[in-house]
Amino acid sequence: MSRIVNPKPLAIEATEIPDTYKEKLERVAKYIPGEVLATYLFLNGISATAPAGHERLFWYALSFAICLLCTPLYFHFVADPGDAVRNQQVVSTVAFVLWAYGLGAGFFKEAGVYHPIAAAFSIATFSLLSGFIVPKRT
Repeated sequence: MSRIVNPKPLAIEATEIPDTYKEKLERVAKYIPGEVLATYLFLNGISATAPAGHERLFWYALSFAICLLCTPLYFHFVADPGDAVRNQQVVSTVAFVLWAYGLGAGFFKEAGVYHPIAAAFSIATFSLLSGFIVPKRT
C-alpha cells in the first residue's frame, strides 16, 4: 500500500461514484505521517534526558524542526512517479504539527504553550476533515 493519497483513476471519476467510508478512512491514515511522528517521539525521549530549562527546550525545538523539515522530504522520497505528492506534503506537514502538538510532550509542553483541550480539538477536527481532502488530478 502506497503512503501517498492519489486521485481516483479517470474511469472511476467519470462514473461519479461517491467515496466510500473506507476510502475516507484510508486518506486520513495516509495523511498522518506515522514514521515521522515515531521519529519525533524517539527524539523527544532523548531530549527529555537533557537538564531542565533552556538546554532541554533547545533539544525539543531541534527535534521538532528536524521532523517538520523531514515530513515533506519523506513524502517526496516515498512517492512513485506520477503520485500527487505536493498535496500529500502540505497536508501531512500540517498533520505533523497538529499531532506533535497533540502528543502533549516535547517542544510545545516545554515551551508552555500546550493546552490539552486545544490539542484534542485540533486532532479531532483534522481527522474529521482530512478524509474529505482529495487531491486533484494534474
